[in-house]
Amino acid sequence: MGKKKKQVSISWNPLQSTTIGTIKENKYGWIGTIILFILFVAVIFYLPELMDAYNNYMANKTNTTAVTNNTTPDNGTEEPEPPTIEKYTLDQKKSFDFDNFSVKDVKIFASAFSYKVVNTSDNDINLSDLNYFFQFYDESGSVVQAIYLNGKIAKDETKTFNEEITNSSIVTAYSLSIIDEKDFTYFNLDIDPDTNQAVLTCLKDSQSLTYTFIDEKLKQIDDTVTYSPEYEDYNEKYDYYQALVDKYNNKKGINISLDTLDEGGLSYNATIDYNSVNNVLDEGFYFGVNTSPRVVKFKAEAMGYTCS
Repeated sequence: MGKKKKQVSISWNPLQSTTIGTIKENKYGWIGTIILFILFVAVIFYLPELMDAYNNYMANKTNTTAVTNNTTPDNGTEEPEPPTIEKYTLDQKKSFDFDNFSVKDVKIFASAFSYKVVNTSDNDINLSDLNYFFQFYDESGSVVQAIYLNGKIAKDETKTFNEEITNSSIVTAYSLSIIDEKDFTYFNLDIDPDTNQAVLTCLKDSQSLTYTFIDEKLKQIDDTVTYSPEYEDYNEKYDYYQALVDKYNNKKGINISLDTLDEGGLSYNATIDYNSVNNVLDEGFYFGVNTSPRVVKFKAEAMGYTCS
């Protein structure tokens, strides 16, 4: 059998156009195109500044969150609450035992305050490194004064400390505990905008301490003492400052001297330049290099100095 032929129909009518879609003309025309191009160039040009502004915003937001003392860390677990500080009435708790030392015979009478520190370790200890403070409270529970345990205690030594409680009439309770430096009180310090330098002066009796900070880091200490021979402990003070001169004289970055005044009395002067010093200073009021202003002020005032 032969194959059946397929019939093909061909139309000779004219082709008809079919609309698939329409292109809408931009109503802004070439002016809009130019504006968009300018905006695009501006964004590219200012992109670094925009990124800096965004990063600063996020950093400030993070800092603000930290200040609120949020107790929930990023991992979702609850941070432990800070340890509760036990408070005692003035006639309670006369002794405290810690890892390396004990505090005994705590006595509070009017504005007079005394206690003994016993070194119970096998080595010398420097209380200034431990951040222990007595704190005194009024009836509302507010802290009205802090006293900083500082100074070196030799092995097997017991040292007696005598302090003064200011505003003793309103003090109703006290405590003895470690205070973390992050909890020290903030304060405003005038900073020179050209040099980023600031000065804090602390006074106590006949001593004047000037702390110089650059970028809020301790860089220099100037210590001046003039002591009259009329004081009962004059000889003791003279021996103390002579010992400091003997210890730090000729040390790099430290200029120190002790002189006897013509009219009597002693004149002690020391300048500690932390740009050159490579020694660790043991005296509690000679804070270490790069210590922040708030740590210096908090500890100095807890040692009885008035700082401004």
